[in-house]
Amino acid sequence: MRNSCRRLVKLIFLFLCLSLAVVSYAFCGAADVIDISGGKYYQAVHQELSRAKESITVAMYLISTNLFTPDSLQNILLRDLIAAKKRGLTVKVYLDKSAQPPSKNDFAFDLLSRAGIDVRFATPGLCLHDKLIIIDKK
Repeated sequence: MRNSCRRLVKLIFLFLCLSLAVVSYAFCGAADVIDISGGKYYQAVHQELSRAKESITVAMYLISTNLFTPDSLQNILLRDLIAAKKRGLTVKVYLDKSAQPPSKNDFAFDLLSRAGIDVRFATPGLCLHDKLIIIDKK
């Protein structure tokens, strides 16, 4: 009787393991992941924004810009968004008004909205701490 209980427990355990493996295989597809940490970030984003064909959606807590260095990496990416809009893409940008100081995102907001880009501040009182770029709905 004791051996039959052990055998049953082993079979149940094996069944659960196989079930988990099947579910994992069915719902966990392979993803193309590229490390763009550190200095690789701006070049990778610049390339992808330039390659976009339909749409770009950006959500950022803060787009820090420097008026005195027009060729800064941040300003280049802002120009990429404007260029995408000029190419006829749908471009949307969501920023956080609670960034400190509160006016920190105003330059990027004004620049992008003057270029015809749909720019919005997140709902007041909510912190938009995302760092997200969706290109061509992918």
